[in-house]
Amino acid sequence: MMALLTRSTCGGLLAAALFLLFAPGIIRAEPVPDDARHLTSERRTRKLLFIPLKNQTGEKELDYLSYGIPTLIFSGIRTNFLIEGPALTERSLTPAGPVAEPQQQSGPVLLTASLLDFRSAALREKQRGIPTELSLIPVKEAELQSADPAETAVRYGAEWFVYGTVEYEPVPDPEYVDAQGRRIRITAELRKQFEGRELPAQWKKLLEEKRPEKIIVRLYLRSFEKKDVLWSHTFTLRADNPYEGTDFSTPARALDEKIRAANPHQLRIRSARPGFVFLNGAYAGKTPVDVRVPGAKIDVRVEQDGCNIYRQEWKPGDSANVQAPCNTYRGRSILSVVSVPDGADVYLNHEYLGKTPLRRVDLAPGVHRVRVSAKGYIDGFYGVELKDDTSVDVVAQLKPGDTVEYYTDPGYAIQDWTYDDMSLGLFLQSVAFGMGWAYTNVRANEIRDSIRSPWLPYFYPDPSYGLIQYQTFEDARLRALKWERSGRVLAGLGTISLFGAAYYLYRSLKHDDRPFGEIEARPEPVLFGTPGTMEAVYGAGIRWTF
Repeated sequence: MMALLTRSTCGGLLAAALFLLFAPGIIRAEPVPDDARHLTSERRTRKLLFIPLKNQTGEKELDYLSYGIPTLIFSGIRTNFLIEGPALTERSLTPAGPVAEPQQQSGPVLLTASLLDFRSAALREKQRGIPTELSLIPVKEAELQSADPAETAVRYGAEWFVYGTVEYEPVPDPEYVDAQGRRIRITAELRKQFEGRELPAQWKKLLEEKRPEKIIVRLYLRSFEKKDVLWSHTFTLRADNPYEGTDFSTPARALDEKIRAANPHQLRIRSARPGFVFLNGAYAGKTPVDVRVPGAKIDVRVEQDGCNIYRQEWKPGDSANVQAPCNTYRGRSILSVVSVPDGADVYLNHEYLGKTPLRRVDLAPGVHRVRVSAKGYIDGFYGVELKDDTSVDVVAQLKPGDTVEYYTDPGYAIQDWTYDDMSLGLFLQSVAFGMGWAYTNVRANEIRDSIRSPWLPYFYPDPSYGLIQYQTFEDARLRALKWERSGRVLAGLGTISLFGAAYYLYRSLKHDDRPFGEIEARPEPVLFGTPGTMEAVYGAGIRWTF
């Protein structure tokens, strides 16, 4: 094993030496002039994170409200928002020191909402049979209760976040009027004075602490792009049955409208049949849709059952009403689908085409995704490019299994260790065993070298000297043999670990190789500079020419 590692290491060192020897003739580094361009990486996406509410009631039994209320609000809003805003500059690579950031122009920004919830992870742990005592989810939930919401948003990469609190409505202290007409307030300190004493029933009833009848929920919306709270909402729940008679759609609508309030234009989208609306590729709802949009070009896409996909580019100044007709003309593209087993359902994008074996000659040209589904088998996804008067054949070899479990399986090998984790861990373990093998061989050779005489004696004046020398040699030989045996054990363990690393690497590659129906794009390479060279500015005042 060490010989194999040594060869690979020597090969890597040889390649690096050859690269350093010939690279100066291929790659040149020179200072970049001050007037050269600078590179910026911009993105027009944001993340809206719903953070579990802080339970300030003091009762552990009400922790379910910390997750339940954000879940209900999250389910009542759109998960994608197009809002007005500038692009975020992730980094600026300047050729000559820092420069002032250019003024960003406002445009459509995609804000995607997500829910921070560990219940799905808890369900996966339960399915894998992990004991509750070994679960890390309670620790994470406790951290969320004590952490600052802004820190949690930063930790999970969200620029916008919704947070809040759950607390009991304060109960006013009751008053007692004595025979002299004096008003005595029954406070917590007064109850503590009489705690443990024998009192009449009427006094006990008077000193009983009243439980709150209502729970106050406070919600807040903040963004790191603004200094103040963008939105807040307060409502109450019944303490005995919090969800009974509570309207969660009102705060959800208010939050939805507040996020889009800065958008200057109102867009009304209607369709001949009920359909799904997408704005710049983000799902916006089911028709009819009334939504505020930014003052920029918007790609409107409406998908109706039994109709061709309707597309329209909307821009400020166009009519605020978008009507999507139902065009049933498809095209002359031909698609043939067969499957093993027969009788599987075939879908083209979201449209049901029929059962296998299937042949359709009236499909629209373009890039599509074909899904083949059969009960008890894993769905097959295939990317196809249809063209008029051209036939495309799809052969689906379905494997038994559950589709949801197959495509959502993160690839756990042992508890929370994935195949990648196991492969890396076993590889590092094999390296450690290999280093141990090398050390044991060095020790064995040192012991042998310590007993080798530089000259061969021809005369022994004392006969006992030969016996002593023999005993010394034998003792050294046994000690060296002990080190060699330990080295063989380490070499064997290292070899087993290396084979294990290769096995789990194979399992990882096989697990990740799951078809999703994509078609691989092959764009032509773009070269900058003179023919035969490519130039790029990477910052630090250096221009690299290849």
